[in-house]
Amino acid sequence: MKKPKNNPKQKTYHFSFLIFMILIVVIPNLLYSPAMDQQLEIRLLGLSLFLGLLLLPLIFIQKMGVLKQAEFNLLKNPAVIIYAIFILFIGISIFWATNQSEAMYEFLKRFSFFILFLYLLLFVLPEEKSRITLIKSFIVFSLLISVTGFLQILKIFSATKYSIDAIYSITGNFAQKNIFSEVLFITFAFCVYGIAVMDKIWKRLAITGSLLTLILIAFLMTRAIWAAFFIALVFTVVLYLIYVNKNQLGGKIKSGLRYVVIIFGIVVIGVVVFSTLDKNKTLQYQITNAFDFKQGNTYHRLNLWKKTIALAEKHPIVGVGAGNWRIEILQYDLQVTTDKGRIMPDRTHNDYLQVLAENGILGLTLFLLLFVILLYFCIRTLQKAEHFQDSIFSLILFFALLGYMIDSSFAFPRERIELQIFLNIIFAFIVFEYTKRFGKEKETKSQISIKAFAMIILGVMAITSYAAIKRLKAEVGINKIYNYTKENKQPEIIKITNEIYSPFSSISPFCDPILEIRATSMYKDHYDLKEVLETYENSLRDSPYHLETINALAIIYKNEKNYSKALEYINTALKYGPTDTRANLIKAEILMSMNKTEEAYQQLRTMEPSNNNPDYRKALNYLLFNKIREMMSQTKNEYFSMQVSNMVGQADVVHQIYSNSIHKNEAFEKTLLDTVFAVCDQNKIINDPSVQQIKIKYIIKK
Repeated sequence: MKKPKNNPKQKTYHFSFLIFMILIVVIPNLLYSPAMDQQLEIRLLGLSLFLGLLLLPLIFIQKMGVLKQAEFNLLKNPAVIIYAIFILFIGISIFWATNQSEAMYEFLKRFSFFILFLYLLLFVLPEEKSRITLIKSFIVFSLLISVTGFLQILKIFSATKYSIDAIYSITGNFAQKNIFSEVLFITFAFCVYGIAVMDKIWKRLAITGSLLTLILIAFLMTRAIWAAFFIALVFTVVLYLIYVNKNQLGGKIKSGLRYVVIIFGIVVIGVVVFSTLDKNKTLQYQITNAFDFKQGNTYHRLNLWKKTIALAEKHPIVGVGAGNWRIEILQYDLQVTTDKGRIMPDRTHNDYLQVLAENGILGLTLFLLLFVILLYFCIRTLQKAEHFQDSIFSLILFFALLGYMIDSSFAFPRERIELQIFLNIIFAFIVFEYTKRFGKEKETKSQISIKAFAMIILGVMAITSYAAIKRLKAEVGINKIYNYTKENKQPEIIKITNEIYSPFSSISPFCDPILEIRATSMYKDHYDLKEVLETYENSLRDSPYHLETINALAIIYKNEKNYSKALEYINTALKYGPTDTRANLIKAEILMSMNKTEEAYQQLRTMEPSNNNPDYRKALNYLLFNKIREMMSQTKNEYFSMQVSNMVGQADVVHQIYSNSIHKNEAFEKTLLDTVFAVCDQNKIINDPSVQQIKIKYIIKK
């Protein structure tokens, strides 16, 4: 009996299914627990290695020559050209970036996504059933991440109640709940296509996946995704009414989408019922908090956006360089604090503003133009669609892309590897579907060698993989450093910084220069002062506006009694962070060391009196008790002295009087004396000239 011959179509089906399963199911679920961000760098490493494996056969396949005419036509698509120019512009920005390490790494990331886009466009999407394999992969993915999400819900709420804090613990296999919600949104969109066009088991799985993802989207209460979902839905429905409902495809789409309407209705009713029963009023809190412009997340994000715009105004045309926003934004006082103290954000929570700051008006124009053209392609493809599957697919791509764009106004999907994989899959399908219908065939022959192209790209992917490994190693090292810091193990910290500092890793995930961490440990471990200062100065080359570095240099020069140099550094720190507690305190300490106690006191007056920093309290108490002693040295009235002593017998009482003086905007001595005189027996002090003299000096005069 003869063996059946291999079916070429079946081979290509398996190939595209494998590609999408790895891209959609495997890479977005990669984790590396020793790293600070357990998902980010390991997923980039997985993507770059996978792309390298895909490109490798192109070098050795003998029949691979130049690009075919159809493939060349795809490359000439305007969206591809704009995308390529944008990536090239990001690469060129390395030359004017302050931190070229960050710029290079950002370029390698963006280049990897672009290569993924091209590979899908040229070698995967032309194969038959590539669309079906994509949808099946997303359906499998939806079930996996939904189960993970619901297991986390059961685990968390078995120990606590439904609240905002509890919700933030539900992250799936992603860094935080907001990213989880973004992934769920894209996944839901493609599950809807599965509901509309598939049958039997895959249809039921798609219904299950879409229901679970939609419930999780509602449950996680990510406001950016809710806004993206409803706005994208409205525009998609409008497109449907304009272009589809008027022809024979409208009835089929109505039939396919009835499941979606039912699922959506069930979830909406569920949200309303649950929010009514929820004693913590979580939904009401989320809505109210979104419009609180005086405090909380909304206030801090608006402040962040305002400062980002100010940065962009300084570099309007080409920006500060790829990946350098978090370096350059430190010259502005962001005033972002949490319960754990001051933090420095490493992203804007608005991808458009981040592109504007890093790549200027030119970069933002290219970035926006790419999205606008792709949305236009969706609409044009929908206009010319002759089959039900093509119509619904165009609507899904439009919905997912528009939702992504809206979400980008409030979040940072551009940073996450899994979301960029999904986005470039969407890009590739939109360009392919459009070119298939509107691309113009020409007789000109392509001269682009596939082997040469693959060899060059393979080299870049090797560099990207190496960079991701170095970055991953740095994150693991930073994790160890923070543990060693608690144990005061300076030699171990110095050793790790020597190992992890590289051309691809110079800044920690918390925006701290690695050389600053090394220099601080060197100083604590009594290294040669010249070597310590040199390391700090090199750190400032990596991050010129890093407050902790500048503060540390000010402290060192203060300890060395070089007060002029210390003041120079601390004044620079206060220029970049005028509200920074540490910088204000250091300046006060420098002035105290110079015996300029009144200037030191005035420096502390600029700080919030409720500050619980122990060094601040110690310095302030020292200056306040000095003021009290100086004031009391001007009288010999024992009764009055005793009343003052009783009043200021405890540091907390003195600090409360001081706080009252700040709120009243008056001198500490006046507030103190007003408080003391209010409880004194006036007959015992009214005739004492020294007491009256104090009253005139500190109350009446001032």
